[in-house]
Amino acid sequence: MEQCMLKMQKLCYAIFLIILLVHTGQPKSFSEKSGFPRSVAKKNTGCELTYNMGAVFHNNALIFYSQILVNNSLEDVKRLVNNLMAFISNCCMNEAGAECFEDKNNIFLDRACEDNLSQFKNQEVTACCSQRSAAREACFKSVQHGTPVNMTEIDNFTPFWSECLSYVGDHRTFVETHLYDFSRQYRIFPPRTMAKIIIASLKKYDKCCKDYFRYSCLKELLPQIKNTTEAVIAEGNKICLEYIKIGKGKILLWGIQFFTLLHPNGTMIKAIEFSTAYEQSASKCCDTTKWTSDCFMEDSEVPFEQFCSKSSSAAHLACCQERGQQRAICLNNIANQEAQDVSEQIHVTSEQLCKIHKVHVGSLIIWYTYEYTRRHRRQTLDVMLNSVSEFEMAIKLCCQEVTNSTCLSTILTPFGFSFHNTI
Repeated sequence: MEQCMLKMQKLCYAIFLIILLVHTGQPKSFSEKSGFPRSVAKKNTGCELTYNMGAVFHNNALIFYSQILVNNSLEDVKRLVNNLMAFISNCCMNEAGAECFEDKNNIFLDRACEDNLSQFKNQEVTACCSQRSAAREACFKSVQHGTPVNMTEIDNFTPFWSECLSYVGDHRTFVETHLYDFSRQYRIFPPRTMAKIIIASLKKYDKCCKDYFRYSCLKELLPQIKNTTEAVIAEGNKICLEYIKIGKGKILLWGIQFFTLLHPNGTMIKAIEFSTAYEQSASKCCDTTKWTSDCFMEDSEVPFEQFCSKSSSAAHLACCQERGQQRAICLNNIANQEAQDVSEQIHVTSEQLCKIHKVHVGSLIIWYTYEYTRRHRRQTLDVMLNSVSEFEMAIKLCCQEVTNSTCLSTILTPFGFSFHNTI
């Protein structure tokens, strides 16, 4: 335990502060992240996608392909969307192919990778398409983080009345062009965020095209659109929102808990490294100059991505080729096997506990979080934090006693401790 002290010191101050707040609530998503699904059947994802195959699905697909294939024309992108819709429709036939049972991301990416023209126009995509599963997704993510394509400043070159004629004359094409242009410029935002940004932008046409002789309309509306867009982006940055609500200290403890849940036999040093890296990446989402698409992902997926990016065991890497629930279940099955090798009791001496408590209580809290999680894999963050708080209070009380060994063995035995005279 003492060999980890240097690593711990970097976390200790923030961890110590959370003890004062340990009983305060946190968003439901963090409290429930400890749970993993136990099983899920392989399903025909392609056919299921047809259930929502309307305008929203069409527009989301157009956004997706525009962001990763920025050199494609709008017609190229629309062709891919049509190919996608034809493919998933065929998945509902009796003899559905194996590709229909892939996850949603793979189904979308397969359509791009089987299109020779898209690969010709976007050379970097060819390297991505030669890979599979998680490696392919990571490659496409790096492509998505490429240089944005700046939109033509229409307002500077085209009279607004001319735009209004296009908007009214061929509304669908006008909207698709907006989707295409905005998606190529705002490449890291997911479709749900992009859709809201574009809806806000289209308001100037909805309102001002009805009375384009009232020149004050645009002047009044543009600041509102700007404010709405900023609010939509802030709302979509789920990782930053979590970071602000939870705070650095709790995120660090949660990071240790998450890593240890997936890897009970992993070392405490590895758990600390994962926790520190996750906290640092989450904090960057609150800096507009350091945004990545991860900031706008579902917050439940990001830690899995980071765990997989740092995994080295063959078993973990095999699981990381899966996506979504399949990946979580696979990793959880490995963790269940590892947990069988973890002793039920925490073997320690009273001198050891009091010594570390005296040096820095934060170090003791980190150690206990790690050991507690290894033995209580079904507990939520709330339950774990309550146990941490009770443990810290017991240590503080007993280590002030002359007979601290008797005090600790009495109070902490229910916590799963086994005390010995020597380490």
